Amino acid sequence: MTPARTPRSEAEIMSLALVIAIVLHVLVITQLHFDWINPDTSSQAPDLDVILVDWASETAPEEADFLAQANQIGGAEASYMRGWVAKVERIGNMNYPEQARRQNIDGSLVLAVDVLPDGSIERIQLMRSSGYDLLDEAAIRIVRLAAPYSALPEEILAETDILTITRTWQFSARSGLN
Repeated sequence: MTPARTPRSEAEIMSLALVIAIVLHVLVITQLHFDWINPDTSSQAPDLDVILVDWASETAPEEADFLAQANQIGGAEASYMRGWVAKVERIGNMNYPEQARRQNIDGSLVLAVDVLPDGSIERIQLMRSSGYDLLDEAAIRIVRLAAPYSALPEEILAETDILTITRTWQFSARSGLN
């Protein structure tokens, strides 16, 4: 004959639940890794910042921080890209995604845009996502809205028949598209 079981008190049940919760928390915490704090950047392509200037220095620096071209060969491309970026930013700020502004969503992404000789778009490729489909799709939509662009200058056409502009897009709910 088996002895009769006595019901457990509420204090015993709460103690058992507390012990189980503590054990589970310890297991989760000891197995959790914080890779996002120090992400592995070895697989990412290095960034290249391009600074456009309208003047040349008379003397070269002893230790240069970047490479620059003083003779303005290729200046047509730089001039074209400045105009392209200005148009995209103007159209982009007029068509900034309202949902991103309301939800205070910020992010940056990289697009590569192939511009044909007549200024039309051949292809838009998302090179690096912002992590938000809303911003990625908005950037592509803005490029399409701003088209067609100015026709490629003869100096560019002497070098290539399609100009690929790769640009980092900064979306900020506070300051718009940069």
